[in-house]
Formats: sequence, C-alpha cells, structure tokens
Amino acid sequence: MGKILGRRYRFVDDYKKKVYVGSNGKSKQKIIYIGQWVCPLNEKDAFNRIVLISRIAAGVLLAAVIAAMLVVPLPLDHKWYMPVTAFAFFPILYAVMGVVAMPQKKKPMERMKFQKSFERAKGAAAFCLVALGIALLAWIVCWILAFTGVITVYGAFSVRDGAYLFCMGLAAAACFVLIRQTKQIKTELRDNSACKPE
Repeated sequence: MGKILGRRYRFVDDYKKKVYVGSNGKSKQKIIYIGQWVCPLNEKDAFNRIVLISRIAAGVLLAAVIAAMLVVPLPLDHKWYMPVTAFAFFPILYAVMGVVAMPQKKKPMERMKFQKSFERAKGAAAFCLVALGIALLAWIVCWILAFTGVITVYGAFSVRDGAYLFCMGLAAAACFVLIRQTKQIKTELRDNSACKPE
C-alpha cells in the first residue's frame, strides 16, 4: 500500500488500527506501530553530543540568516539578492523542525520519526547550503553590475554589506556542521525494539 500511495505515504504500512473496548463499553481505535525500529548504534555520550551540537548549529543557522536579512539597509532598490536570501529561510525552518524532533536521549525510533528528525535536518541543511550559495552568487553579480554602472544600487558598499557576508558565511558553516553531525548517526533496522535506551 505504501508503494502505491507514493513517497508521502511510504511508512503507512508501519502502522495499523487496533479496535478495543474502552472502560465505558464503547469500541475505540488505537494506532499501533508494527514496522521495523531504527536503532542508533552510537554510544550514549556520542549520540547526546551529536544532538546537542546539531541544535546549536540549527540555532546559529537561523539567527545568522535573520541577521543577514536585517543588516542590509532599506530601500533595497536593485539589491535583488535579498529575495534569494529570504528564500533560504524556508529550508532553514524545515531543518530546525528536524532538529527539534530529535530525541532527547538515545532510544529506538519509528522509521517515520527518524525520517522527520535526523534525515529531515540533514536534507534541509544541504538544500539550505545550496540556497545560501545562490544568494551569495547573486550578491556578487549585483555588486559587479553596480561597480560597472549597469545598475544603480542604493548606497555604496558599506560595513552592512560586510556584516551580510559574515552572517552568510556563519550560516553556511552552521549548515556544514549540521550535515556533518547528522551523518555521524549510525543506525540499524530491527524487527522490534530490541535496542533499548542506554
């Protein structure tokens, strides 16, 4: 069924409905997990360190991009690299959602929950890195055209532009850290929750 419904529902076969009679005598439904468990193989301390560093990196990433969008003075005029920077904000939020969904401690995880935490954070951070690269390229092109007189940019190159570059560099570094940390998670699929939390 999961294969028929497509990627969005690829974990649908991991769950089934169980009907039971409640204390009030009425029948109720409960969703139970019947799929394989994703068991982290990292040591407890290593796992906790990965989660902690990932959360710090996600916070730095979010703060850096917000700062980058705030340091450029208005009106923007022909500074059309800013919309590209703003576009990077959405995968950043997606990455933050993945980091927030990471478990507080090492434990077996349902496949969908692992996908929505570690895999989501890694994929969104990679996409964000590409978006930041495009924004930086747009910034370079914008100022090349400004210096050659092709377009008119409001204001000259200033400390604010240097701050913008610093924030973008910091955001890119945070993406690298987040990708690196999530790649360090080693897992094994098991048919039950045999891998108990340490």
